[in-house]
Amino acid sequence: GGIGGYGKVLLLNQFQFQLSFSEMIEEKLFLNQIRDSTFIDFLSLSTFLGYDFNFNKPILGLGYMKGMLGVGYYEISHKTLTSEEKFIERYESKNASILSNSKSSFIGAMARADLITNLKRKPLPITHFYVQVNGYKGNSSWQSGLNFNVKSLGIDLIYKQSLDKVDWAPNQEVFISFNYNVNL
Repeated sequence: GGIGGYGKVLLLNQFQFQLSFSEMIEEKLFLNQIRDSTFIDFLSLSTFLGYDFNFNKPILGLGYMKGMLGVGYYEISHKTLTSEEKFIERYESKNASILSNSKSSFIGAMARADLITNLKRKPLPITHFYVQVNGYKGNSSWQSGLNFNVKSLGIDLIYKQSLDKVDWAPNQEVFISFNYNVNL
């Protein structure tokens, strides 16, 4: 129910910078999809600066390791939808505690390790496994993911476990996505 954008820029060598932003819009098509008009929480800003470590030696003939270290910052906006269908800033959490700001911000470090199978191991699918730790102050978590790709088709499975409780997100999440790759 919003509008936003995402960009990723590869900088010198293996550095990368990511930026995403979004904002809720007061459009009837989106407003009709809102189930809880009192507690609307969304990721309004996210930035990340990371460095990739590529290890070019295969591990036991299975594949290659890759690592990433980085630091990120993001904001969660807290809003309420009024009966006049206008968004206003909200200063109260779901557990009735008073928020000092209508946005919750988090900053912290991230570490990630990836194992990607050798691309020459046909007819087996290309497999990508990773483990990631997000050390954001007030919202630490870890996650792991598994991806299978056969030719142009892929499936991703991701599990995320929060270590710090926040009232705007579940403690455990599972994401499943299907992908189709087109080379133009």
